Amino acid sequence: MTWARAKNEGRSGNASFKLGDPAVAEAATYWNLFPLQRALVLEWDDVVVYAGIIDDVDYDFDSKTLDLVHKDLWSVWPFRYALAVHGAGAQSTKLVYNNLTLATLAKRAVFEGQNSLPSSQYQLPIVYPADATGTHDETWYGYHFKKVSDILDEIIKTEGGPDIDFAPRWAADGSLEWVMRTGDLSGATWEWDLSQLRPEVKGAKLKISADDMVTRVIGTGEGSEKKVLTASAEATDSTIIGRERVTSFQGEASLTRLQARTRADLEATRVSVQQPGFSVRADGVVPVSALQLGGTVWWHVQDDPYIPFGWKDEELIEFSGDLSNRVKLSLQRKGSF
Repeated sequence: MTWARAKNEGRSGNASFKLGDPAVAEAATYWNLFPLQRALVLEWDDVVVYAGIIDDVDYDFDSKTLDLVHKDLWSVWPFRYALAVHGAGAQSTKLVYNNLTLATLAKRAVFEGQNSLPSSQYQLPIVYPADATGTHDETWYGYHFKKVSDILDEIIKTEGGPDIDFAPRWAADGSLEWVMRTGDLSGATWEWDLSQLRPEVKGAKLKISADDMVTRVIGTGEGSEKKVLTASAEATDSTIIGRERVTSFQGEASLTRLQARTRADLEATRVSVQQPGFSVRADGVVPVSALQLGGTVWWHVQDDPYIPFGWKDEELIEFSGDLSNRVKLSLQRKGSF
């Protein structure tokens, strides 16, 4: 079995069952592993680390092998819409929100995507954060048929937008539920000394990418030809070769929001992305059950010919693994060390 969790986007994995083993066949039945009805849950020390909804099943009769694909909760949102009416007549309705934070708008999008009947199909066990007042207004017109996944992506990529994580856990009654975390996900802090903790830490790598790096973004919104709405943002203090990108924010009718989304697009790509990563023991000094997306990882390097000496703090943007005793951490920093 493979699995992964990441902030702000979904992940998936694979699992294989050898049904020639009677003990396996007893649990891995046709009904127990039916797509979109069951989830595979990985736990450590009674703490849920990952939960993946079964999506595809491939059974080989001759070898009695069952292979399946499972996907985390993010996989649901492309198939949910923020609508006041989920059905005929939706095009004549709208959802209006005023004076909220972007994080609360993200929560409302998920809530409206679940606000349909039958509840047994639509209302997933999600623990929502509290509402918070802010400066953002939003109207979702029914005739736009906005997917929840698209709304979340837009909010995350808006200037000052929140990070989002759906953290699986066991509910008080022993059932599976997800906690929707929004906003600043930092808080937890862990540290590893790459020079001292071998074999605790293995496979350390550093990737630096400038593929998407630009110094100017021109954002386009609603309209066409000479009437298309536009905004721009520039990194005038950058020292790299000038590069620009035109980003389409299709259907964006508000110039204020278009400017905010354009600035956020530039901010995300105005500097190179450095992604360190290494694997640690699942039962090591920091067990996998303690990891939280968005937390801060301090890691130390000494006497390396390439990576600068000293402690570095990075954000944990993804962690992944299989059924072994190792977990891969993917970190991210914007800019140089």
